[in-house]
Amino acid sequence: MKKALIIIANGTEEIEATTLANVLRRADVEVTLAGVGGKTLRGSRNIIISADIELDEIVETAHETYDMLILPGGWGGTLVFCEDENVQLAIKRFDGAKKMICAICAAPLALDRANILLHHRFTCYPGIQQKMSALGYENRKFIVSDNILTSQGPATAMDFALRIIRIAVGENIFQSVAAELLYEI
Repeated sequence: MKKALIIIANGTEEIEATTLANVLRRADVEVTLAGVGGKTLRGSRNIIISADIELDEIVETAHETYDMLILPGGWGGTLVFCEDENVQLAIKRFDGAKKMICAICAAPLALDRANILLHHRFTCYPGIQQKMSALGYENRKFIVSDNILTSQGPATAMDFALRIIRIAVGENIFQSVAAELLYEI
């Protein structure tokens, strides 16, 4: 069974966080929501999101325990991801282990701050790329570049989650989950 670590913080985009967690769990991926700054957090649209654990409790071994790291967007959450030492450490360790790192909306900015986008193509919420030093931006719904997967925003969250399943879990599970969701392939 694959394991995914989704990091959330105050200001995280609720659609992205919950869509990614929901769709991955439908594929029998073990999903853990790790909070930065607590376990009860307020999303970008003022919806309360509960984490399973606080990131600082698991950051030292997360890259050994989980198969993928996922960062939902939301401007407030992304700023936390850019500044928080544990989030930056997790990004760098997952990248060093060549494990899948997924970021959507504004969250690729945190990957840029960790200096892991320099040799990758990526996408993000339009306009965020202007705040980055990496130059590989493309205006597409999602991009896979080695172990880095990026997507654009709330409306692409379902596509992104299914793309993660297709890559991490396989075509058969992807087809099954897509059919269950009435997703047109």
